[in-house]
Amino acid sequence: MKNLLLIACLVAITNVTFGQTPDTTIHAVVDQMPLFPCDNEIEDFKERKMCSQKKMLEFIYTQINYPKEAREKLIEGTVVVRFIVEKDGSVSNIKTLRPIGGGCEEEVIRIVQSMPKWEAGINKDKKVRVQFNLPVKFKVDKNESKKKAITDRVFGTIDTMPRFPNTCTGSNLEKRECEKHLIEKFISDNVQYKVTTDEAVRLHCVIEKDGSVTNIKFEDSTNIQLNNEIKRMFELMPKWQAGVNEGKIIKTPLYIPISIYGNTKNNTQTVEIFYIVEQVEQMPKFPNDCEGADKERQNCSNQLLLKFIYDNIVYPTYARMNDIQGTVVVSFIVEKDGSITGAKIVRAIGGGCDEEVLRLMSLMTEKWEPGMQRGEFARVQFNLPIRFRLE
Repeated sequence: MKNLLLIACLVAITNVTFGQTPDTTIHAVVDQMPLFPCDNEIEDFKERKMCSQKKMLEFIYTQINYPKEAREKLIEGTVVVRFIVEKDGSVSNIKTLRPIGGGCEEEVIRIVQSMPKWEAGINKDKKVRVQFNLPVKFKVDKNESKKKAITDRVFGTIDTMPRFPNTCTGSNLEKRECEKHLIEKFISDNVQYKVTTDEAVRLHCVIEKDGSVTNIKFEDSTNIQLNNEIKRMFELMPKWQAGVNEGKIIKTPLYIPISIYGNTKNNTQTVEIFYIVEQVEQMPKFPNDCEGADKERQNCSNQLLLKFIYDNIVYPTYARMNDIQGTVVVSFIVEKDGSITGAKIVRAIGGGCDEEVLRLMSLMTEKWEPGMQRGEFARVQFNLPIRFRLE
């Protein structure tokens, strides 16, 4: 968030103990303080504590939105929120101690309420309740009014995409296809995991300003072994050419769906990838009545989108008869009112498949739940890959 400087740290309250019975005592200092969820495989407690603090800051930074009222009124300051980490790791008794107004207190409470379960505090070899104070600082970018309105932008695109190291030539589309094949070849050449059935991995990462790949995470991590192998390969990648926007080198979040197709007949496998800039804070959602946290609702929405495609798409007769297979990629914008505009094919395979995908897009008449950026609706561009494959 360009207009939000967020500084957060955990501060134990004064060294006192509340309550009268062991079951209800609330501690301020214990033998082993609670930890925000991190890598459980880290054995050294100091390292896990540092990891925990880093993960908590990342969680707050990626989840929080600067309230619209506070931005418009240039409200700044530090909200201090107090909460208890219970014996089961849940967070309770959330309240703010230092309000600044403009909706900032409500936003901080919302963030704390959405936290995953912590690793509980330990005192005398027993799990105990521990109270924390968490300061969160809000700071407005004074140049915000001079910038183009944030929601007039189309998120999901930048001036120059990050580039995997290559010597590709030709048009932009030809260079993009060439580069994509180089990434697929890198994965195919280095992967040490053989699939017996088709596998799909959905990866999120960041291409830093120096071209390194960081913050590798996965959606729906069902095949942990494959995910770990993909992560290992991305960490081995040579440095990319960083993304550029408005003349400046930027760190770029990418969403990379990876498909690996196994062929048991000749013991081979092929890899297919796409990568999409992921900059908006809250992605649009296909029409749904999903419940739960935002991530759960996003996953549910994605499943409904897949079901919509599966229920409505028709494999063109000409393509079937001529054994035309492959992946069509359609690009479109989800507007601030949830409508779909600008649908166009950015990767074609012919045989009527491209026209079929555009027909499918025309059936999406029900409005989506629009994307959000800094508490406001935002226009977001989608690249949707649709694979045609004959049995």
